[in-house]
Amino acid sequence: MSARMAAATLDPTWEARYRRFEPELDEAIQESLQLNPGAVGEFVAQTDAANRRLVEMENKAFDLVRRKDQRAATAILFSPEYEDQKRLYDDGVRHLTASLKARAEARWRRSRDESSSFLPAACWC
Repeated sequence: MSARMAAATLDPTWEARYRRFEPELDEAIQESLQLNPGAVGEFVAQTDAANRRLVEMENKAFDLVRRKDQRAATAILFSPEYEDQKRLYDDGVRHLTASLKARAEARWRRSRDESSSFLPAACWC
C-alpha cells in the first residue's frame, strides 16, 4: 500500500514508511519458514517468493517515484504481474494463518483432554 501511495502522490514519506516496515515483514516470513515444515512450509516458501518479487517491483517503482515518473511507477504497481504476486502472497498468508490456527486449536484440545484426565471423576458431576 505504501508503494502505491508513493506512486499516486509522489510523496517520499510513503517510501520512508515502507522502509520502516519491510524488514519486519521479511523477518516474520523467514521465521515462519523455519517454524513450519512440510506442506505449510511450501506455502511459506510461496509467500516468501512472492514477497521477494513484490519488493523487487516496489523498489523499481520507488526509484521511478524519486525521478518523478509517476506513470511508469503506477504501471508497475498496477500491472498484471504485480497483481499475480499479490494474489500468491495473499493465498500463502491465508493458508499459513489457517494452518497455524488449526495447529493451535489441536494443541489446546490435547492439553484440555490431558488435564481433564487428572481430575477426579467426582468433579464431573
